[in-house]
Order: sequence, then C-alpha cells, then structure tokens
Amino acid sequence: MPVLAFDMDGTLTAPKQPIDPEMAKAISYLADRHTVWIITGASRKNCDEQLGSLVQTVDRIYCSSATEAWVGNRLILSEPIMLPDGFNEFVEKLEVLGITHSQRRGVVTLHFDSDSLLERDDVVEEIKMLFPSLQAHCAGRPSVDVLQRDAGKHKAIEGTCSNIWYWGDECHPE
Repeated sequence: MPVLAFDMDGTLTAPKQPIDPEMAKAISYLADRHTVWIITGASRKNCDEQLGSLVQTVDRIYCSSATEAWVGNRLILSEPIMLPDGFNEFVEKLEVLGITHSQRRGVVTLHFDSDSLLERDDVVEEIKMLFPSLQAHCAGRPSVDVLQRDAGKHKAIEGTCSNIWYWGDECHPE
C-alpha cells in the first residue's frame, strides 16, 4: 500500500487558513485505511492551528520543509539551518529595504512587502551566488525560503522503500 502524502497550504487548506471540516473528515477517513503524511513548508505551530486534531490522526507530519518530523506530539527529526558567515549581515541589509525575516528550525523566510516575482527572484539569485551552502526559492506569497543546500520536502521520502503518492499545489522536479 502506498503512503498518501499531502501538502498543507494551497492543498489541504487555503494558505494559512483552517482546514475545511469536510476535508478534515476525508483525510481522517484515509488515515484510518492508509499511511498518511503531511509534508509542508509551514511550522508545527501553523500545522496545529490549521489542522486541529488531524495532527494526531495522521501518521507523520513533516514541517518546515521537512527539516523536522513529528509523530503526534513527539519530535522524531530535527535538522537546524547552519547559516554561513555574512548571512545575518545580508539579511540586515534587506531589512533596510523593507524585507523582514523569520526563522524556524531549519528555514529562514524572507517576507516581502509586494508580490513582485522579479524582486524575489533577484534575491534568490543573490543568495545562490553569495552563499553556496544554502538554497533559496520563492515560497508562498510573498516570501523566499532559505534552507541548507540539500534540505527540502524531498527529504521526507528519501530512504523509504514505500511507494509514495504526493499531492501538492506546486510540484517541481528538483
């Protein structure tokens, strides 16, 4: 039997919104019959707020772009981000331009005032050029997620022998 894996924001829920009760009921039904994982870029706190009791129903939740994994309330994986020299100074320069940031276990998120892809793309390219140990990509609206070079949602499925079916609003072959 395959593992059924779902993205959260944009797939199971509207971005940063609680899950619709009918969707929660459908996922709960699936979780009674299959192995179900949630694989999201969101924090565990956001998962709790958006998914409610469903976080205790599914088999596993991968949060913060799979830099942490949870089974119920037990943290089973934690991979913090290792920021290279000069990164904090780079972020301070961005804040002068109105780009704020937040950090969770394995991800730094840069928050933009506008939804300009060109502006975000420029920052992504600059991060790639200045900090080769990191990766950056446009995420959500309007933000950029920064992770270790080898981190990401794909890590949730590496090393498993299971057949995994994944549903997400944006799927890329990287």
